[in-house]
Amino acid sequence: MLYYYLINLFVIDGSVRDVSFLAFRCAGALITSLIFTFILTNRLIKFFHENKHFQPIRKSGPATHIVKKSTTPTMGGLIMMLSIVLSALLWTNLSIQYIWISLFVMVSFGIIGLLDDIEKVLFKNTQGLRGSIKIIIQFVITIIALLWLQYVNSSYADGWLSLPFVKGGIIDLGVFYLSFAMIIVVGSANAVNITDGLDGLAIVPIMIAAGALGVLAAIVNSETLTKYIMLHHIEGVGEISVIATALIGSGLAFLWYNIHPAKIMMGDVGSLMLGSLLGFIAILVKHELFYAMIGCLFVVEAVSVILQVSSWLIFKKRIFLMAPLHHHFEKLGWSEEAVVIRFWIFSILCSIIAILAII
Repeated sequence: MLYYYLINLFVIDGSVRDVSFLAFRCAGALITSLIFTFILTNRLIKFFHENKHFQPIRKSGPATHIVKKSTTPTMGGLIMMLSIVLSALLWTNLSIQYIWISLFVMVSFGIIGLLDDIEKVLFKNTQGLRGSIKIIIQFVITIIALLWLQYVNSSYADGWLSLPFVKGGIIDLGVFYLSFAMIIVVGSANAVNITDGLDGLAIVPIMIAAGALGVLAAIVNSETLTKYIMLHHIEGVGEISVIATALIGSGLAFLWYNIHPAKIMMGDVGSLMLGSLLGFIAILVKHELFYAMIGCLFVVEAVSVILQVSSWLIFKKRIFLMAPLHHHFEKLGWSEEAVVIRFWIFSILCSIIAILAII
C-alpha cells in the first residue's frame, strides 16, 4: 500500500535505488509490527485475565509448570500474525506473488493453531484438535502453496537443492523435491511448536532464523551479489525480507511479555504460524538446508520427541528423562532461565555456522 506512495522518493536519475528502498521498508515493517504487537498484546493479556481464559497445563509436564503456567494467558501469536499481515500490506510490493503465497501459508497454519488453542482454552481440552487431522490439513495447505509457487515461477518445479559449504553445489532430488519441500514446511511448523515450551525459548531462535533468511532473501534478489557470492538469483524474492523483518519486530514486542516469568504465551497459533512461515521462506530462497542448520534447535527438539516415542514403543525404555529436550534438562535440575539462555546460545552458534556455510 505505502509502497506505491514511497517509490518516487527513491528514484534518482530515473532509476529506483532498490537497496535503500528495501532497507527503508524493512525498517518501516519492523517498527509497525513492533508497535502494533506491543500495544495489542498488553490488551489481550488484560482481556484473558478479566475473563479468566487460561490454557490448561498437561499434568504429564513438569510439576512446576502446572503451578506457574496454569494462569498464564495464551494465543499471543494471534497478535503477531495480525501485525505481520498488516506490515506486509503496508510495506511490500503487493504485485509480487511471493508475498501472497507466504501470507496464505502463514495465516492458514495460524488458523489451525488458533482453533487448537480455542479448543484448549474454552473447552478445557488439553489435547486440542486431533493430531492426525491437523497434520493432514497442514500438508494440504502446503501442497496448494507449493503448486501455486510453481505456477508463478516454474523454476521452483526443478528438484535441485543447494548444498552448504560447497560453492555453487547442488543436488537434484527430481520428483522427490515436492515431498521434501512439504516436509520442510510442515516439519518446521511442528518443530517450532514443540520447542515453544518454556518462557522465551522459541521466540529468540525464531527471530534469529527470520533475520538470517531475510538477509539471504535480499542477497538472492540482487543479481550483483549472487554473482559475487556464487548463489542463484531469484527476481522479486527480496520482498520477503520485509515480512521477515516484520516478524522480528513483532517478536521483539512479544518477547517483552514472554520473558520469564511470562505474562503470555504465543500458543499454537503463534508457533505453527511462525514455523510454517520460516520453512516456506527457506523454500522461496532455495536454501532449505541452510534453514535446517540455522534452525538446528528446532530440529534437535523435534528429534528428541521422535527418539523418545520410538524408544518407548520398541524397547519400552526412555532415552530422556522427559521430552522435548528442554524438559529433560529441567529434570536434571537446570532452572528454566538456564535452559532458555543456554538454548539461545546454541541457536546463535548454529546460525554462525550456517552463515559461514554459504559465504
